[in-house]
Amino acid sequence: MGYTEVRQADIQVDIYGQGAGDRAIALETTFTSGYGYDVIKAIDARLAPLYSSPAIQAPMIDAESQWQERYTLTLSLQAHITVSFPQDYFDKAEITTQQVDGRQ
Repeated sequence: MGYTEVRQADIQVDIYGQGAGDRAIALETTFTSGYGYDVIKAIDARLAPLYSSPAIQAPMIDAESQWQERYTLTLSLQAHITVSFPQDYFDKAEITTQQVDGRQ
């Protein structure tokens, strides 16, 4: 016996370093394209891309007090989750009949 539920999964992606903005926009664009859909479905048929948030610049100061270029975006997927449980059953039945008197 199986129970299926559809959920939304949100994944935050942070991209660091030189050219992070270009890579973030490329990811945002590719994720919502037909190509992105085909690649994700090939990895796991239970997943489907929904949408991407816009890439935003979110600079970061590291432990050495140095500025690092960082872009962040959220990728949203639809996930079909199925949980299976064993189901009790029987493969033999013993049936007996008994005459019932129709009088009251």
